[in-house]
Amino acid sequence: MELTNSFVYLFKKTILNPHTQEYANILCVNCIPHGNLAQYVHHINVPKVSEFSPYKNECIYAICKNINCKQDLMTIDDLPLLLIFFKQNDYAIHHSFNEIVNNHSHVNSHLFLFSHEP
Repeated sequence: MELTNSFVYLFKKTILNPHTQEYANILCVNCIPHGNLAQYVHHINVPKVSEFSPYKNECIYAICKNINCKQDLMTIDDLPLLLIFFKQNDYAIHHSFNEIVNNHSHVNSHLFLFSHEP
């Protein structure tokens, strides 16, 4: 089941890349967004980061660099490219919501809330 929402929450998630065996902070969203970004969002299964992690495998919506390659995930280093994509494709970042979330120090994976504004 694919969820869509007018407001989307962007966050980073640490994963262990199964191909390179390196850790990476990938860019994720809480649901499939409206607009062109939806083509780049894929529902993927993420294994536990380590055997000491209390979390089991989970499924997340990850943002890919390429529409046709689910393995090439955007990382936090790609955030400037994503912001350019937002500007070129009618996305708005909601700063007032971000201030509220950023005031809660336990929400350290949060990047920002955005929406598609055609």
